[in-house]
Amino acid sequence: MKKVLIVEDYLLLRVSITFMLSHEDTVAISCDNLECAEKALMDHAFDLVITDLSLSGTGDGMEGMRLLQMVKKRNSSIPVIMMTASGSAETEKNAYLLGAYHYFEKPFDIGLLAQKVQALGISTRRSFLDRHTSCAGREKAHQEASGWQNTGF
Repeated sequence: MKKVLIVEDYLLLRVSITFMLSHEDTVAISCDNLECAEKALMDHAFDLVITDLSLSGTGDGMEGMRLLQMVKKRNSSIPVIMMTASGSAETEKNAYLLGAYHYFEKPFDIGLLAQKVQALGISTRRSFLDRHTSCAGREKAHQEASGWQNTGF
């Protein structure tokens, strides 16, 4: 049984990620603030942490970075996926330097998150991965039918 900690202050995204991870082989524990996340880290051994960079109303907007540091200090092998709506190239670079496994800019396709989670050997609801694969397939088919080519711009 895999355990995942989800730390996100935006209720809809937190519930969506928790639902995506609700699987017979996965336990998802969710928090909306840093204090809850710290307690969860003390009470459980996690296989993955997914956290927002900024947790509204609780500080300086860098709570996720502090959580990343806490996780890595406890066990450097635990992957941490960062999410943010207000990041920068420097913030992303710092997250990777501190050991983040992946960094998502919001909004993002939750199917891409499902792919990253599954790449770590953690099960998700198949529908989320199918949704991303289906969208990617439709986009490619549309590009081929319209003659559109990505020229790198």
